[in-house]
Amino acid sequence: MKIKSLIVIGVSSAVLAGCAGGHSAQDAQLDMAIERAAKRADIAGDDVQKIAVYERVYKQNPKSEKAAVEYARILRKTGRIAQAEAILSPFAEDIGAGADVFAEFAAIKVAKGENNEAEIFARDALKKQEDNSFAAHTLGIALDGLGRYKEAEESFRTALNSWEGSPVPVMNNLALNLATQGYIDESITLLERAKTLDPSRTELERNLRIIRALNETSGAYFPDSNVPTPTKKPKS
Repeated sequence: MKIKSLIVIGVSSAVLAGCAGGHSAQDAQLDMAIERAAKRADIAGDDVQKIAVYERVYKQNPKSEKAAVEYARILRKTGRIAQAEAILSPFAEDIGAGADVFAEFAAIKVAKGENNEAEIFARDALKKQEDNSFAAHTLGIALDGLGRYKEAEESFRTALNSWEGSPVPVMNNLALNLATQGYIDESITLLERAKTLDPSRTELERNLRIIRALNETSGAYFPDSNVPTPTKKPKS
């Protein structure tokens, strides 16, 4: 059974990979500053406070890719997409930028619905660092948005193989992609596994109900069907 794409725009984030090569004392200090910022952000009461924490580090290190990526990431995750793009754009325009810059910029492009551009930047990130699971996941979302479902599936599986932290967001996206391709049984199995790993994510149960309902219908899935569309992908 062929159905229209189920994946809704949204990207989870992964811990940034360490820089390759030597690590200067200045780099170490910046790492410590970002780590402290992350801890303060975790206990911050609201998004404004979280943003302020990373903004402070960025303004103290305006030429640092790492500080810019972290600041742009928290802006994106809190819905300030245009501001995130403005912060990271100067870095993303540099072909010598690191993989994390291109990966985060791809995520920003996905958030804007600019999937063609997102694919370019995600692939640039993977050229720099082929095991960058965040870039692979973002590439999968972009490709799915472009209707290239099989390629998207391959990217999701690549991301899942090397994902750090909870794999549930990637599992959810892969499951929705498989449902789009008509592989309903595999999609349901994957969502059930994801639900076992993180029962607190209510969107997984909702997606399960939707896909099971689609499985019970005959013929193609029509946009004006009474079956609701899946929820947004869970954030990490």
